[in-house]
Amino acid sequence: MRKTILTLTIAVVFLISLVIYYSKSDADGSSNNDSIDEEFDFSSFNKINEKITDEFTFPGYEEILGEKGDIVVVPVSITGKDESLGKQGLYQRNKKYVYKNPEKGVVIILSISAAASKSNNTWEHSIYYTEDLFNPQSGDLSKTYHDNYPSSEVAQYSFLGNGYAISVLGISNNLTNQEVFTLSETAKFVDALSPITDTPYSK
Repeated sequence: MRKTILTLTIAVVFLISLVIYYSKSDADGSSNNDSIDEEFDFSSFNKINEKITDEFTFPGYEEILGEKGDIVVVPVSITGKDESLGKQGLYQRNKKYVYKNPEKGVVIILSISAAASKSNNTWEHSIYYTEDLFNPQSGDLSKTYHDNYPSSEVAQYSFLGNGYAISVLGISNNLTNQEVFTLSETAKFVDALSPITDTPYSK
């Protein structure tokens, strides 16, 4: 009997605490969205986008989107409910640039998102896919070969900067069959971008 009373008492106290918490949030005009927005350094995000738009070029490549945006699709399992994105929302804290080189047959996509990180150029991960490596007709992985798999090469680098996160994706068919061609082009792009990404952007 005592255990039952104690359990009910704890439950009632917990419910009262929740009511008080949400009442305070409403009274102050604050919400989870406000705190989420404060986590992201939109000042740095805006500044680096301005720098890229006004100053950055990569020889042989043309940026095709300009001020236009594109649709960003993110699984709910990553973003959670829409409210978790804050007042700015997903689309307001992400910008994409698409660079194309017709002679080399390479497309490089640069995506920038506002982030809470204050570090400078912290490497996160890289990905490289080629048909020779992962869909070979001979060797250890030949048993998984199928001609339906893409022949394109894909290279990707991701890192965190000062208030932003960057992902660079390179895609090509490696028309000249050069070794690590797409990976090399993508790495050169990241190097060319470094004078802008190395700049300390702060509020």
